[in-house]
Amino acid sequence: MAVKLPVSSFKKMIDSCKRVTAKNDARPDLRNINIDVTGNKLRIWALDGYRIEINEMFVQDEDNFKASFESIYVPTNEQEVQISIVDEQLEITYIPSGLRMYIPQDNKDKVFNIDGFIEGQKEKDFKISFKKQFLEDALKKAGKNDKLTFGFNPKSNLEAVHITYTDREINMESYVLPVRSC
Repeated sequence: MAVKLPVSSFKKMIDSCKRVTAKNDARPDLRNINIDVTGNKLRIWALDGYRIEINEMFVQDEDNFKASFESIYVPTNEQEVQISIVDEQLEITYIPSGLRMYIPQDNKDKVFNIDGFIEGQKEKDFKISFKKQFLEDALKKAGKNDKLTFGFNPKSNLEAVHITYTDREINMESYVLPVRSC
């Protein structure tokens, strides 16, 4: 099985995640972009230790797989992209040209539980102080007509600022995490 979506949506999701991936000297999980397909919901997300970017959209086809990869180039002259797992490799096929990329996958479980993080953040509102640049970076992706949602809770200063906005069929979420001293 495979999931298909417009290349323009795939490119937008990948590009929004590229800016929150860590530099080359960080842990591999922080340098990667992650794809999670559950049923007909596609989630593409990335984190660098300070920020998390989550993009979700519903696709027509159904499948179940998880994969991760370092940043890729998405050609814009294609119409549709098909994503699947074939022989333990992430396969990305551009339709109609047939251009394919195969990205080997590591079957180890990921350390970061994105579902647990999202559910934990949805249960509470939050308020923190953070670098202005991180918020500006998160807001740069929003268009003039995109709806933005912010949440705050004065009881805690250790949680993430959560920014949600919708761009047509893609639900995009940014989390700006506070810097914690060890």
